[in-house]
Amino acid sequence: MVVSLGSTGAFVAACLAFLDPGDEVVLFSPFYSYHLNILKVCGAVLRFVTMRPPDWKFDPEELRAAFSDRTKMIVLNTPSNPSGKVYTREELDLIATLCRRHDALCVTDEIYEYILYDGRRHVSIGSLPGMQDRTITISGFSKTYAMTGWRLGYAVA
Repeated sequence: MVVSLGSTGAFVAACLAFLDPGDEVVLFSPFYSYHLNILKVCGAVLRFVTMRPPDWKFDPEELRAAFSDRTKMIVLNTPSNPSGKVYTREELDLIATLCRRHDALCVTDEIYEYILYDGRRHVSIGSLPGMQDRTITISGFSKTYAMTGWRLGYAVA
């Protein structure tokens, strides 16, 4: 576990630690702008997967096609900022399968995990079989505990 300057600081630390310029990273769109900007600073080659409204589903074939032998990481944000998407267990199982198949890391920003509506349930991808050793879970205290000015975040890996 690493304590950081907000959850964004944890994301920066994870990206700087694990990415080299030219590494491929899968990113769902729409995305949190800081994720994109940090990945660009790291020199990542971005592979976008589009989520479509109103339910923000993605095409499983598009996700499969985004992965390659050069994929180093996928960025997951659930519940998602800005769409509010909460990934289903079925979607997470597919992502986990692709991470294992391509030996890729999953960096998951779960800072909104306790802010759920309409009976949705948060499942952390790191809890799925085979994902404990390839997941970096990022969160912080600002959203859940209304501590926005404190900028206290963390990464668990």
